[in-house]
Amino acid sequence: MRDHPHYQSAKKEGTGRGVAIGFWFNIGFDSACNIAVNKDGSVNLTEGSTDIGGSRTSIAMHAAEVLGIPVEDVRPSVVDTDTIGFTAVTGGSRTTFATGWAAYEAAQDVKQQCIDRAASIWDVDANDLQMEDGVISSQSDSELKMTFKELAEQMSDTGGGISGSASVNPKGVGGSFAGNIADVLLTLTQAKPLSKGLHAFKMSVKPYIQATLKDKCRVVAYKVLDGH
Repeated sequence: MRDHPHYQSAKKEGTGRGVAIGFWFNIGFDSACNIAVNKDGSVNLTEGSTDIGGSRTSIAMHAAEVLGIPVEDVRPSVVDTDTIGFTAVTGGSRTTFATGWAAYEAAQDVKQQCIDRAASIWDVDANDLQMEDGVISSQSDSELKMTFKELAEQMSDTGGGISGSASVNPKGVGGSFAGNIADVLLTLTQAKPLSKGLHAFKMSVKPYIQATLKDKCRVVAYKVLDGH
């Protein structure tokens, strides 16, 4: 921060400069998620983290990306402890990281089952198949191709429903660091003192610069961020 142009610049007359630095450690803890495929190609996602700040959307996005389907096709719901595996406290330090990880792993479970189901339908080796952008295809036969929705429509006739689940306690979460610099201008608003030694001042903050944000969080749901 001391090398930032704002910190190095000269202060204007009557202006003070404030510097603040913050840190938060973040955490993993236990989270669980279940995903069930519907015949119309949508999926039901159940999780145990109470929604804060639109976390249902960010967690649904984890699953949608793995399965290659629109996030609108993921129907997230928060359920109680009788319905989902143990999930620790909800908090900004862990929910998207840990419960999102559980959603990612549950979606990977569903993805592999989709590949296995397609292999059964086509009577081919599952190792020859791949699933990308919501399409299951053969790496050796370009004629073998099926979308996620097309497979979902066939579930009842090819072995039954497909669902996946995951329970995680992820490690390796990083800390968050932030540094801020603010120039504060104090303007006298009253010529005479309010009382002996006391004056009224108008305070304006300009400019305010967030100079550094090391190891900051990655935004998952930009529309949710805009809403804040």
